[in-house]
Amino acid sequence: MTLNDSRAYGVPLLYRKSLKPSGDAFAVSYDLPVSGQCLDRYGGKVCVGSDAGFVIMTPFEDSTELSRSLPTSFQQKHVYQITAYPSEKSLHKVRFNGRFLVYAALDMTVGVFDHVNGQTIDLDITQTFANDLCLNEDGLVAVVGDDHRLIVTDIITRKRYVQRLQHRPTVVKFHPQNSEQVVVVEGGCIVRILNWQTGKVVYTIYASDHIHDVFVKSDVVFVVTSNSIQHFNLKNLQGGLGETYPNVETIISSTRDSARYLRPTGNQLCGVLGVESVSVYDIQKLQKMVQVDVSLPSNEINDCVVSDLERLVFALCAKKLVLIDINN
Repeated sequence: MTLNDSRAYGVPLLYRKSLKPSGDAFAVSYDLPVSGQCLDRYGGKVCVGSDAGFVIMTPFEDSTELSRSLPTSFQQKHVYQITAYPSEKSLHKVRFNGRFLVYAALDMTVGVFDHVNGQTIDLDITQTFANDLCLNEDGLVAVVGDDHRLIVTDIITRKRYVQRLQHRPTVVKFHPQNSEQVVVVEGGCIVRILNWQTGKVVYTIYASDHIHDVFVKSDVVFVVTSNSIQHFNLKNLQGGLGETYPNVETIISSTRDSARYLRPTGNQLCGVLGVESVSVYDIQKLQKMVQVDVSLPSNEINDCVVSDLERLVFALCAKKLVLIDINN
């Protein structure tokens, strides 16, 4: 990956049905130099992976002449500088933090880019198709793929641990309170918390439906399925063989058909995004926070995330990034 010398400004554009009754915007779109396939957000920055590398969008000050020239206050607050990092690789997953960006490509390789120093780090991680990956603040990368392997690599020391999983994994997260553990979804509906160094399984939860995402806070595991959010108390797991009963559960909008799961950048909010509406839920409180009618500029939604702190939704629609304000 090399830095493209041309840096453009991402000017938020209004499109049909994107204004509040007050006249301010609640949704804007950005024209991208690439066709976005995946995205992630960290510290105000947005990373978009494509079939030609990736771009990083950095917030631009709203006090500049460019920002002040825009007609609505929402547009003025959300101008970005877009920097392109071209590559021959086609990316389908990206995750990044304050220093590193980790990507999974369709050629079945996983790479790391130091976006602070502009350097590519070769970890020599090659496997079958990578279904998910995650990155923590300590510089650890975890990858799960179709070959049933969990690979955890230290970016700095290059030390690597490989564990063989029982079923095909689809989701992996580092445990937020225990750096020696990961949370993995296997076989579509099984959650395992295990030690990534030894492979020892600490907890196993059998959900009743396909799992989109999983989070852990203290002794509670939060599971997001195709149509519900479920809480499992690790100190009081109940159920028979093959199914663990949630302690509490709430029904959410279905992510079947054309709607997409709205992945959180933290562990507080999640949701469902369709071409005409977005529904956002509080994962921990089991409450619907908001439902907003939207009209996306395209029926093609490649990826979407929701920001916990600012309560903003980011959605990739081909060569456009759509930003939706869900605060009101």
